[in-house]
Amino acid sequence: MSRVLGRTNEAWPDTWLRPVPSSEWSETLRTLAETEATLDVSASTGLWCHGLLEHRGRLVVVGDTDLGSLRAEAVADTLTADLIQTLSCMAGRRPDLWFLRVRTPVSAESARPAFEVLETARQDGVFRFLGLFADGSADAALSVWALHDAFDVLLLPEGLSGEGELRSLAARRRVGVVRLGEHAEPGDCRIVPVASAAEARRYAGGSM
Repeated sequence: MSRVLGRTNEAWPDTWLRPVPSSEWSETLRTLAETEATLDVSASTGLWCHGLLEHRGRLVVVGDTDLGSLRAEAVADTLTADLIQTLSCMAGRRPDLWFLRVRTPVSAESARPAFEVLETARQDGVFRFLGLFADGSADAALSVWALHDAFDVLLLPEGLSGEGELRSLAARRRVGVVRLGEHAEPGDCRIVPVASAAEARRYAGGSM
């Protein structure tokens, strides 16, 4: 099944796959390359993307750097370097959706250069849609979301305390919600890890 995901205004499958390195990675890769599943290639981006040249589904990447951990003067250079590193690993492809990771509260001084970099990257076609990954407390994610209404999608980890306020804001701003893990709320998409060809086939069947 699929659903229109927030401000992307596009239909996305309910289930996305996150391939993780394992002893069966080559067989898993061959299986995924034959699907049109949405893939989160954040775990070992280069490993997966160089083996997925025939894959025609969407690609998703979660940024490595916690925006709240950066000094304001280092934000622009660090985010630019992260984006360049991502593109260099993707074998000529570009992510459809890129998530900004926020684990600790973000100041206005840090948010300003971050959104300048991200908006330029979006306009230049580095990625199509921008997401917010609430990788810590809900308050940390709200600290940056209150400063700039730039996000198309919200990514929630399992067990996030205070996620209700984030969900309410997402609903008001028409932002889609994605959950890490198998258990998602009705209306959410979900990202599930796959470490074998069997798991890839199992989940890909419901992700087209």
